[in-house]
Amino acid sequence: MFEEALAEETTSADILALFLNEQKKEILNKKGLTVAIYEFYFGQKLPKKDNFLRKQFNAAVLVIEKLIEDATENGEFVCSNPRGAARNILYVLEGLKISAQTIGVTEAMINQEILYIGCSLHLTGPACCDDVALLGSNHTQTADGEFPGQNDHQCPGRKHSPLAEHSHGGN
Repeated sequence: MFEEALAEETTSADILALFLNEQKKEILNKKGLTVAIYEFYFGQKLPKKDNFLRKQFNAAVLVIEKLIEDATENGEFVCSNPRGAARNILYVLEGLKISAQTIGVTEAMINQEILYIGCSLHLTGPACCDDVALLGSNHTQTADGEFPGQNDHQCPGRKHSPLAEHSHGGN
């Protein structure tokens, strides 16, 4: 699915949204090697140069940073620190992966964090913080069952775009 979407003409914001949705699927997947990978790295003290997870994290920061830069240049995001935002996104995702294996997370909880990521980038245009494409669904997006437009505490400091058109009862 990811490769198919990339074959089409997509924006950087679309690619980031697709990445976040793929991460959500991975976080919700109870099968896999996540626990074994973390057990190995929690128990090993590898030099930084030999730590595959560190290399993977740093490479992902660069890719997400570039997506954010491109989306900012295209007017899809407002972000003054793309590298910091990229790191923050990855820290949130890693925290969700660990939480999913230890304390449990629901899809609604993951959706809330993805929406917060979108809000932190100050999505512009019709999407704003109500972008159901960001979540890959047309359902309510929070644990409280409300759409973000009905519940602005979901996007602290939210700036509504003058172009925003809410299609599901938002502001």
